[in-house]
Amino acid sequence: MDIDWLLNRFFDYSLYLGVPPLLIGLWHWKRLTWALRFFWFAVFSSLIISLIIAWLVDHHINNEFMSPIGTVVDTILMTFFFLSLNRFQPIRGAVLGLCGLVLLLIATSVWGWENTFQTSRFLSSVQSALIVMACLWLLYGLFKQDESQSLRREPLTWIGMGILISNALTVVLNIFGTILYTYSDPLFRQFWMVLVPLCLLIYYGFACIGFWVAQTHSLR
Repeated sequence: MDIDWLLNRFFDYSLYLGVPPLLIGLWHWKRLTWALRFFWFAVFSSLIISLIIAWLVDHHINNEFMSPIGTVVDTILMTFFFLSLNRFQPIRGAVLGLCGLVLLLIATSVWGWENTFQTSRFLSSVQSALIVMACLWLLYGLFKQDESQSLRREPLTWIGMGILISNALTVVLNIFGTILYTYSDPLFRQFWMVLVPLCLLIYYGFACIGFWVAQTHSLR
């Protein structure tokens, strides 16, 4: 059986992994805090943008403009997610400042830089690295405050872990993917077709657990 065909099917089906967490989140919507609702919209936007990009690729339409759009939407929603978790003004200011930095880099790339694959991967890496740092701060606060038993029932524990792991893998994907893209397009495609679904599986899988756990406990 052709490995490329299998990878393509794996990639196509992985795009729909966002449906289960969205349905679970809707089912328990009244139990979700504002932070979890912002995260729900982040999952929703990720699914929609991924499906739009897949449709553009299938119809051989240039989809380079979707990468900065996706990064902007995700950056804004994740900023609201982290802001809703903390009322401490210095931290809120730092989160807003980092959001502004990412949006400024995106605007600079759109209007000043050449819109290339390398540019979009660089912007995605910067965004993911900042999200990783924010998640480390979030998880550190949770582990510092709660016991292990209550952590397993805390939605933000699962969601934070999913965001952390998937964005860390995204940084690896962007760095090594850019290198492979320069030297071997077939090898890059195989690398991309494996790691992107893996990131989505982790991101959406932990989101499912987080939204499901929210029916019994939420961090106020």
